[in-house]
Amino acid sequence: MTVYGKVDKLPIDENFPCRPISYYGISKYASERFVHATAERIDLKKPFNATSFRMFNVYGSRQSLTNPYQGVMAIFIGNVLRGEPVIIFGDGEQSRDFVYIDDVVDAWVNSMDNPETYGHVYNVGYGVDISVNQLTREIIRILKHNPKKYPIFYEDTRPGDQRQMKASIESLKRALGWKPRFDIKKGLDQTIRWAKEQRSY
Repeated sequence: MTVYGKVDKLPIDENFPCRPISYYGISKYASERFVHATAERIDLKKPFNATSFRMFNVYGSRQSLTNPYQGVMAIFIGNVLRGEPVIIFGDGEQSRDFVYIDDVVDAWVNSMDNPETYGHVYNVGYGVDISVNQLTREIIRILKHNPKKYPIFYEDTRPGDQRQMKASIESLKRALGWKPRFDIKKGLDQTIRWAKEQRSY
């Protein structure tokens, strides 16, 4: 999703201009274009089929609960499980589209040998956004704490952070007959259940 940069409408579809505002997003977009430019070459001895997915906020079981750079949901779950304060960059009203890992795997597997997808780019999200504040409160609540009393600290917005994101997933639905099976409640419950079973978090 970082390839889109700042957006002026939601949901965002694949035809929206890519204007990444972070080095991470720039590298993602460059990688996408390298792959598709290679697939379009006519001098290759064997066909090179390429399908690209612009994944939104992927989360789920087996995501690191200690890596501060790997995903806001896992970071917050780890914080609360360890009894640490939650730190939010910005005012917390920025929104994200969280998509459960099993749904992402479904999209990848179903596209691998599907010529319908070759040469195309698809968003992979749930198609619904939630604010970081809402997400934080829900995690705290599921882990049996009082969201009104749990320590939450706000720090300055980080450079390159996107304000709001929500995927249009209609293209992927049409191409694969795909649709996400995990809404945020079901996915979050499953992720937290897995996290609580870990010996160290």
